[in-house]
Amino acid sequence: MPDAYPHGRDLYLAIRGTDGVLSWTPGFEGETETLFLCSDAPGFAGAPNQQISFALEPTPGYAGFMGRDYIARFVDAVRGTGEPPVSGEDAVAVLNIVRAIYESDERKQRVKVRN
Repeated sequence: MPDAYPHGRDLYLAIRGTDGVLSWTPGFEGETETLFLCSDAPGFAGAPNQQISFALEPTPGYAGFMGRDYIARFVDAVRGTGEPPVSGEDAVAVLNIVRAIYESDERKQRVKVRN
């Protein structure tokens, strides 16, 4: 990231399917968040492109309330009073997705993600 990029971070979440896309680029503290939806599904007829705006609770620290909650869950797990925010099973699931991406690229076709 260039030094000029706001807060030195680039976050983006997108879910793409055969009938539509949902995307969110988290803003920075004090800004309104916008969720973008685009779909050809029948339920979206007349409004295939939608934007939903919302404001997050202003919370100091990196990543605002999301970072605060993640760290709190991590601390609880270390203390033995809670579950870790990300489990070993979660890590294996992500690796299976990454493997499927590489395999799909090699084969130039869709592949199923292993469980």
